[in-house]
Amino acid sequence: MDWLRLVLLRVKYLSVHCDTLQVASLVMERLQTTSMETLETYKMKYGTTVLSLWHSIIPPPTIPPPPMRFLFLAGQNEKQAADNFLPKLTRVKVSGFPVLWSQWSLTRMTSLSINFMTLCDRPSMDMLKRVLTMNRETLEKFEIQGAIQQFGTLPLNADDLPTNLPRLTDLTLGFFSQWEANIFFLHFEAPALKHLKLCDISRTMLFQYLPQYFKDGFYLGDPIFQNMPALEPFNNFSSTILLEHLVYGWTSLLEQVETLTLENLSLPPLFSDLFLQDNDPLKQFHSARVVLAYRMLQTCSQLRRLTLTNPEKCFIHALNIYPDGADPENSGPAPVLTHLYLASSCPDPLMDFLERRAKNLAKEKGPRILDHLELATKKEHVGRVLETIVSNHIDLSCLAKSSLVADLQGSFTT
Repeated sequence: MDWLRLVLLRVKYLSVHCDTLQVASLVMERLQTTSMETLETYKMKYGTTVLSLWHSIIPPPTIPPPPMRFLFLAGQNEKQAADNFLPKLTRVKVSGFPVLWSQWSLTRMTSLSINFMTLCDRPSMDMLKRVLTMNRETLEKFEIQGAIQQFGTLPLNADDLPTNLPRLTDLTLGFFSQWEANIFFLHFEAPALKHLKLCDISRTMLFQYLPQYFKDGFYLGDPIFQNMPALEPFNNFSSTILLEHLVYGWTSLLEQVETLTLENLSLPPLFSDLFLQDNDPLKQFHSARVVLAYRMLQTCSQLRRLTLTNPEKCFIHALNIYPDGADPENSGPAPVLTHLYLASSCPDPLMDFLERRAKNLAKEKGPRILDHLELATKKEHVGRVLETIVSNHIDLSCLAKSSLVADLQGSFTT
């Protein structure tokens, strides 16, 4: 470990990944005595992401979190020391590592990621607000996945206003329960937001790690999930209420988004009064799930790039609905996208999209077609998608100026 201190003066990017807290503590002790005046990016990862989901099998830590200078500093003198030791540090990513949130004093962050914490290690909403407030004047990119407390406090009165993050343009929220995302949006506002990613981590991990237990429905009753407290009582995997609040409550946020990524979201028909009391004329022609998916996409009036990973049929249908009162001969479906990325472990949604879009847009030319269309599925299913294109005589040039059918490898992101 001593060799680290010989090179740290020149290090700009430092990434530490370990599987035990003892090793993490040893590494940090070695780093503690050396100034890192050139360090710009620091990443610390403990364990694997699946441990956050299946945290009941992890024994309690036997040692306290290591005294990491980069992440938790207490007292004015130590904060001044941090400015001297880490004058250029602006990007920090913490994954799975138990953090002393009350002693966090890093400022000047432009990019901050907090990911995959066990339930007992996630920051309270008050602590999260404190950390982000300390960096509100510089923070441009924030990612929090599997680290939002499932049950947070709601604003009680007008004095408890949302924390404004004026420079934040890129936000990623990964949640086990949709209420985690709802609570975040209640506590924070981002008037400059341009890029938004929402990810249902529970469904994502089931797709990646336990595909044999995943059902195309809204309830999983297999006994294996009884050992995953992070999934209880949210095993309906619903994002319906979240989308309702985005459409009816946080409309201004959607209206400014230019890039949207939705990973493994599910919309079971579990609607609240927000949607049920809306006399939307589209409900006469489409199912409620399709209407909600469409209204979310339509509300994103500035949206140009859309990524859907393992989308349900309601999203596929929503991509081929025309604006209210629009003439299909003279207009295209909403929203007016330039880039569309669809990824599905099952090829059926991709083939469904192609058939519907080709039927609707076969006669359209000019700016209404996409600049780029990309479809991704498992390697063994790529042939089926290509066969659909050939057998249905689908001219991809009528759908997009450029297109690609690719092998789905791992997480599909823009």
